[in-house]
Amino acid sequence: MFLAKMIKEKKKELYCSFIMLMFINSLANGQILLPKTPTPVAPPGYGSSIDNTLKTKRKYRMQRNQEIRSLEKPTQSEDSKQLLSETLAERPLRLAIETNLIYPRIKTTKNRDNYTTDITSHLKVFLRNNKDLRSNVSQFWYGARIAMFSGTGEQNNKPGRYGFTYFGPMVGVGKISLGTHSLGNEKMAISSQQRMQLPVRSGWFWMMGVSAQSILSSRESTEDEPEDDFNSSKKISFDPPGLWLEYTYFQIHYGALGLHYSVGAQQGKGKLFVYLGLGIAGWN
Repeated sequence: MFLAKMIKEKKKELYCSFIMLMFINSLANGQILLPKTPTPVAPPGYGSSIDNTLKTKRKYRMQRNQEIRSLEKPTQSEDSKQLLSETLAERPLRLAIETNLIYPRIKTTKNRDNYTTDITSHLKVFLRNNKDLRSNVSQFWYGARIAMFSGTGEQNNKPGRYGFTYFGPMVGVGKISLGTHSLGNEKMAISSQQRMQLPVRSGWFWMMGVSAQSILSSRESTEDEPEDDFNSSKKISFDPPGLWLEYTYFQIHYGALGLHYSVGAQQGKGKLFVYLGLGIAGWN
């Protein structure tokens, strides 16, 4: 009886061992698949709540930055309106003060050789006398001019350096257009999405005059040497014929800033200056 019980328990152990070996063998061969670990699921509304919070904070920061910028300076639309208002403001355009950068050349005669010229500058003041006449009608203009020329050369085979300043009144005719838009059209629409087109006025001058001459010489006057372009005892004189003529084309931007382009000639004794000029002017 005891022997039979021992045999029965031994069979049960052998059976369990056999089952375990079969299970390990199947697992090693991939015949048994273990269940996948389930993915954790966030509670409903958890992710969307975080996104909404971040979006709200980002929107608040953007609004705050815009408010700070608006307090620091006017908006682009306000700047454009102010600029347009200044441009379209009524101005009589009777007075202009111009300064030019001049590129001159010189032609000489009468024992003058190898003359050179330096880049220089001119100053002019324009005045329209008839304030009742519209500016887009050709009319007389008056004013004054200061023109400086300098360089080196030889006169009577003697080298030296000259410095001439021609000055005097001027007179001529001129005309200023009304521009691409009427100056009274202050109700022009402004679009912040498009580039604002500001009106530009253009015009021209033909000016001329007779000028006196101031000389800055590099040699002192002596009794043995005759006076010339480099040796003069007179600080202010007349350089005959002293005539000059100039044509100027210009554009007026922003209602008061002029860009001027000039070509002209200045004649003196035994010399003729011709030049090109680029300048700016203030208009009122």
